Amino acid sequence: MTPMADGRYLRGELKWADPVHPVFLAHEVATGAEKWAWCLAETATKGLGTDERRMLAHLVRRALLAVPPRLGIPWLGAEWVGFEGGQLWWVTDAIPGAVRLDETSVTLDTLERDRWAQRLLLIIEQWHAHGWIHGNVTPRAVFLDEDGRPWLGGMGVARNWLADRFDQDDPIDPTPEGHDRRRMHLPARDLYALASLLDQLHPPAGPDELSSWRSLDPAVRPATAMQARSAWALQSVPVSLPTWRHLDAIRVALQDLKFARRECPACGDVLEDPKPAKPRTCPVCLAGRWSAYQAREGMCPACQTGVLRHRTTSKRRPACPDCDRGLLMKTKTGWKCAWCHAQPDAGTLTERELFICEDCDQALAPAADKTWQLGPEGDAWTMREWAELAATGEMGLGNGMCPKCDARGHTENGYFTLLSPLTGSGYERGYSLRALRKDIVPWVAVGQTTANPGLVCRSGDVEFDTTPQGLKLVRAESNPIAEHLGQIHDLGTWHRIARDLPTAEEEDDLEELFNDALRLAYGQGELGLDGEANALCWSGRAVWVKDGERRSGMLRITPDRIQFRGWLRRHMGLVSQLKGMDFDGERLFMMWRESEADWEFEVTPIRWNLVLPSGRRKLELTASDLARRFSRHRHRKAD
Repeated sequence: MTPMADGRYLRGELKWADPVHPVFLAHEVATGAEKWAWCLAETATKGLGTDERRMLAHLVRRALLAVPPRLGIPWLGAEWVGFEGGQLWWVTDAIPGAVRLDETSVTLDTLERDRWAQRLLLIIEQWHAHGWIHGNVTPRAVFLDEDGRPWLGGMGVARNWLADRFDQDDPIDPTPEGHDRRRMHLPARDLYALASLLDQLHPPAGPDELSSWRSLDPAVRPATAMQARSAWALQSVPVSLPTWRHLDAIRVALQDLKFARRECPACGDVLEDPKPAKPRTCPVCLAGRWSAYQAREGMCPACQTGVLRHRTTSKRRPACPDCDRGLLMKTKTGWKCAWCHAQPDAGTLTERELFICEDCDQALAPAADKTWQLGPEGDAWTMREWAELAATGEMGLGNGMCPKCDARGHTENGYFTLLSPLTGSGYERGYSLRALRKDIVPWVAVGQTTANPGLVCRSGDVEFDTTPQGLKLVRAESNPIAEHLGQIHDLGTWHRIARDLPTAEEEDDLEELFNDALRLAYGQGELGLDGEANALCWSGRAVWVKDGERRSGMLRITPDRIQFRGWLRRHMGLVSQLKGMDFDGERLFMMWRESEADWEFEVTPIRWNLVLPSGRRKLELTASDLARRFSRHRHRKAD
């Protein structure tokens, strides 16, 4: 067993292997309670510079401290975070009898799936509320307790940064952001991952189940965990066939489609042609000039103004063991501290090395692992880390800043990471805590994710690359065209897609579908020859056929009556007495309820002239259309 945190915990054997965050068994010495000890694996940071490893460790530490454990929230938050042997460790509560989800074969019914969703969304909501993205909602980060309830542990802060830094995709990551390093990392990424996780455990049974599969669509998935929790119970509307009114409205929309030359198809804002920011320009405010910290070893981290002087105490002038700040003076009654006035026992005095501030008299005393501790109960860091704290006022904020907006970041080995702020509407939205190549940063700062010429929406949500074939969509977040990433069209076609209108190539199919919908509406009695007035069902030439005789005339049908006018005779019947109609080619058969004799006609097709909101339209109606309108039994009459 290895002691940790000055003997507070004892660390034991490995419990779960992980390339970035392995988990070890541990025990709290005072209570004997079982704990889990996590670490940032050294193997995961191979290939990084010394400062990069330090920055990444402090980045993970900031995330752990930002989202602490809370009562009622099933999150394995850290109760202690610190460095042991130069490696970052943190300790969480242990779940009795826990198993990791990726080692089980759990399946969920609909009710259990919804309970899991609500439970895990409580945790994700906490991360988003503090400005962080969990980034690792996968089976290897979910643990089941003895009752089968899910707990979320681990996080993707280091995993995602390393993937960006080494340009590696995570094969287990289900999100598009995990496979396309240019995509912005927004809170919706966690919701996508949760939806994918629940789909693995409970695949949707059909289109009536909204569940998680609908949340996978970038155009409709919620933007925050709070929205997801409130919308989870909604049910999708079954897809129905388009009606003639709907298709006619599409034709009207196509006729009215107008847009400005640089109008964004997704939101209507202006598409701009950005130029990359100038070198060393702050990517957050685009006004300040990025500069390196003046972090000099020897500056006091307490007052941030004084200079630390190295002193080696001796038995003639030892340091106070109580406050670790003042030097002891010899008095008649013994030793006395000039700072805290303590009178320690002479047997506790030893020679020590100290760094003492000339201005505030704070002292740094040597501690374990080549670190220096501020006071008896203070933190212990390396002198390089104390210098960073003296320069920035907070640990883990990199090696550079913008004096204009106070943004903080780290630059090393050709990569830049923005460490603060975490939220906003510019570069920090989706790219904070990301390791980006320095040559890409000036483009990302002005809204682009590639270094190719293109157009970017002024609102920052849509980006196109300009190609010889047209505009290629390379970024679209939560808007109507998000599902068309990678496609190339001209601007007019993008406006059609954004309004859910058919493209120019699809208009022929629309016209054919519209004809079928009109014919169906006629057959179902929704439309007549006079349109929606529906006062006339048929009017055209026909031949009466009976006992080998043929008589030409006009066949006229209204909703109430059927009338045939020949040269010599007229025939009339009530629609209410009609048993049904059938057809065979151009031959029409009318069957009556109280008559054994059917009426038979040879019907000439008529031209149906319609006046619709989208304009005039002509359609040919035949005996088959008329028979379907009045049919009761849809079988074909035998010859």
